[in-house]
Amino acid sequence: MLAVQLHDDALLLPGQESTLASLCNGFGGTMLDSGQGDLRLVLFGLPKVRADDSERALRCALQLLDWAAEQALSLAIGLGQGPLQLQHPQPEQPPRSATGPALQESRRLVVLADGPGLWIGEALYRAYRPHLEARRCVTTGGWQVSGYRPQPAGITPFVGRRLELQQLGLYLQGVHEAGCAHIVYIRGDAGIGKSRLLEQLGKRAEAEGFQHREPRCCPRHSTATTIHCNS
Repeated sequence: MLAVQLHDDALLLPGQESTLASLCNGFGGTMLDSGQGDLRLVLFGLPKVRADDSERALRCALQLLDWAAEQALSLAIGLGQGPLQLQHPQPEQPPRSATGPALQESRRLVVLADGPGLWIGEALYRAYRPHLEARRCVTTGGWQVSGYRPQPAGITPFVGRRLELQQLGLYLQGVHEAGCAHIVYIRGDAGIGKSRLLEQLGKRAEAEGFQHREPRCCPRHSTATTIHCNS
């Protein structure tokens, strides 16, 4: 998620705020009023989490900064990643507010930033490092991003599933040590990153000397993918 600090009073005008919200919406973001003066929140992954949420948030933040520069306005943006708890006034209505680690990180980056710009944490920087122009910031412990080089189509960094990959790696180790098969069932909403997780597991399996197979299910269940590794 993004925490956007509106340094300029002109950004609080209804016309400017609606432009900000429209720009965020173009990247799949939902802008909320934080209830803290000139701080606005932009959530990505609504109504469903997508594998490219972090990349879209990065591109959105840089677009906001370009727009602000054209208007001679000032923005400080913190980009945090992690779980959020959303508070909905009614089940079918958009969230009114959010809490969680992603919000805490993005706010911290904005509060400690030494000026306008886009600020990200260490984990996100490492995931996108080959594609970023960035400098280290001592006060935030993060990075100020000044540019982003888009990646080839279909290729995004593997972000946010390290724990799950470690768990699957333990099953892989068990197959190697015990010589018997394991069946693991992975489920989740479309776009959440199941295929990328299995792709990473397949690469690890091949690196450890396993044979990697990917049987596909019938078209009615075409989103399901399994990996069978034999030593």
